[in-house]
Amino acid sequence: MTKKIYYILILILMTSPLQGQEGHYWTEQYGTRSMLLSGSVIGGVEDLGAVFYNPARLGQVENPSFLLSADVYQISNFTIEDGVQDGVDTKNTDFGGVPSMFAGTFKIKAWPEHQFAYYSLQRARLSVRFNFRNESRGEVLDDLPGTEIFEAETRSNSSFREEWFGLTWSHKLSDNISVGVSANISILNSRKSNELFLRAFLEDTAEVGIYEYRREFRYNVYGFLWKAGLAYQKERLSWGLTIRTPHLNIINEGKYNYQEYYSGFTGSSIDGYYANSYQSGLKVRRKTPFAIGGGVTYSIKEKNKIHFSTEFFNGVNSYDQLVAKDHIAQSNPEDTISFKVVERLRPVINFGIGLEWYINKNVSGYASTSTDFSAIPDDAPQFNNQEAVVSNALLNANFLNIGGGIVLNFRGADITLGATHTGGSRSFERPFSFPEDGGGGTLETNDEGRVRWNRWRIVFSFSVPFVKSYTKKLEDKLQNLQKKN
Repeated sequence: MTKKIYYILILILMTSPLQGQEGHYWTEQYGTRSMLLSGSVIGGVEDLGAVFYNPARLGQVENPSFLLSADVYQISNFTIEDGVQDGVDTKNTDFGGVPSMFAGTFKIKAWPEHQFAYYSLQRARLSVRFNFRNESRGEVLDDLPGTEIFEAETRSNSSFREEWFGLTWSHKLSDNISVGVSANISILNSRKSNELFLRAFLEDTAEVGIYEYRREFRYNVYGFLWKAGLAYQKERLSWGLTIRTPHLNIINEGKYNYQEYYSGFTGSSIDGYYANSYQSGLKVRRKTPFAIGGGVTYSIKEKNKIHFSTEFFNGVNSYDQLVAKDHIAQSNPEDTISFKVVERLRPVINFGIGLEWYINKNVSGYASTSTDFSAIPDDAPQFNNQEAVVSNALLNANFLNIGGGIVLNFRGADITLGATHTGGSRSFERPFSFPEDGGGGTLETNDEGRVRWNRWRIVFSFSVPFVKSYTKKLEDKLQNLQKKN
């Protein structure tokens, strides 16, 4: 039984956490209606999601709102099916609030025909931990006589968080055409670590053997990128085009920690081992793709609309993202330990379609779907495999987004209620397979397991028009009443 636990620990290190967002571009949605339309709004975005999807549309939105809050509650489910044996699954479910976007518009007196907006949004967020510990008694180590008390423990942590802070400018060139630009400061924090601890106590000799392995890297990258847009609107048709520049690094710093220790038993064929390295101030590079997008929105009847958008992201050739200095094991000068993080991204193109239908003057309904294809290549080296060359991108599954809900329109306020779902899966080759009850020993196998990830989000947002805009409407109504009287 304990041998099975040991191999499960190795499997966990090799396969978890199997998710990431560095190679996915359409996982997150921003704005009120835009979230319910799965981001398929490049040609017809009508809320402050314009700062992200198409900044040119900001100049065509008649009544920009100040987004007071967008509360998103998330349930995510992570499942490893047939991970070590057919019918044996591992599940992990998380629930919590997810911050989305904060945004508002403003005017500059010197440029009354120009529209401006400020915003902050969370471009990506990932935080996953896997911990497992087991202790048992028996004949665990084949090359040592007698019984042992054996303890095995593993910890695997991964976090990835990117935030954008930006300003948007938009201007109408004519009644039908507008242009716009969003300038973004990007702040990225990433950390990955895995740990393995094996401890044994030999009851016959009262000796203790310990193996410890830890490897971690983390980095912070501050950068800058632009997104420019063109928008056209006339009667029932509107369309838009956008381009997004690659990420320009401004400030970066990386760290790398490595520890591996082994204290063996008398008579063991394995010598004691001692190696560690603690490095900081490492240079970090980050490359993101150039992207071009387009979208069309068409009013089918009255206020019913259909939205279609697509966006192409070019690939990024393989490059070294972080390289640690080679270090030598203190207990064995002939053992040189290397480590570097590499990244390569494939070109991808995503599509989205959304429907918007007018129910009455106070209620509108929404339904949508969009793709989120992975840019991560199939041969990307996993960090948890304990190889010298690793990748920061982990899950190469393709995702599908589905969204829907309603918007309630009241005087001076809009309330959005809805839900979105994102999910995907991929198969992996099991490094070990454990037999059914009564079978033989642990075997190597070519059998496959499957990783599934599902995320449900419940959306509630409250937005209000700018006070000046709302006051102006009230003044106009009062003036009209005075004229009639």
